[in-house]
Amino acid sequence: MGGVVYSGKLKSLGHILTFKILDDDTVKISESYTQKNSIKSKTTKVSIDEGIAIQTKYIKSGYSFT
Repeated sequence: MGGVVYSGKLKSLGHILTFKILDDDTVKISESYTQKNSIKSKTTKVSIDEGIAIQTKYIKSGYSFT
């Protein structure tokens, strides 16, 4: 897969995704959002290619870097 994944935060309507490129050529994605008046969060580690696909999907959905 071609493309680039950027380290940084994407945000839309209280949903925040933080992308961090790691030394082992993987991407750590931390996600936080509000659900039923509480803040939920989760973190996943994915390949560079998967990180590109996920980040691209959110950018195309209107998320922007903060």
